[in-house]
Amino acid sequence: MSRENHLDITEMFKQGESEQLTDLLLNFPSILNQQNENGDYLAHIAAQYGRSELIMLMARLGYNFNKYFNCLGYLPVHTACHYQQFDCLIALKLSGADLNAITESDFLTPLHIACITGSLPIVRYLLREAVQWNIVDLYGRTPGKLALIHNNLSIADEIFNYSRS
Repeated sequence: MSRENHLDITEMFKQGESEQLTDLLLNFPSILNQQNENGDYLAHIAAQYGRSELIMLMARLGYNFNKYFNCLGYLPVHTACHYQQFDCLIALKLSGADLNAITESDFLTPLHIACITGSLPIVRYLLREAVQWNIVDLYGRTPGKLALIHNNLSIADEIFNYSRS
């Protein structure tokens, strides 16, 4: 597959052209493991651009969402939390993604990232899914501590109340 076709696939994932992608991926499943020039795999692109239907398609094709880290050391579940893509987070969970997975460099979990970005709906969802709320990152910070550092007080309260239940 040429570089030009690879870029077209990346754009197709961004735009969510599901019908064309379904045919393409069924005929060439190896492209699921390709990276773009920024070091993102197609699963990361789908998670970034809110393409939950493509995540579900990739899952049906046997993609392992816990295997490929992008250049930031993120798995697709981290990317979904970073870009506050709630539907993608749910699709990833349904597709076997580890909601307690840590990033390669800073040991951040999806909950850490949601606390940094200030996404209360994602934090609530992760807590309902019983993620570990007290994991420390590389610098010894819990998700609740990061919420406080980033002035996301309602999220810090949510985690505090959850930890007491």
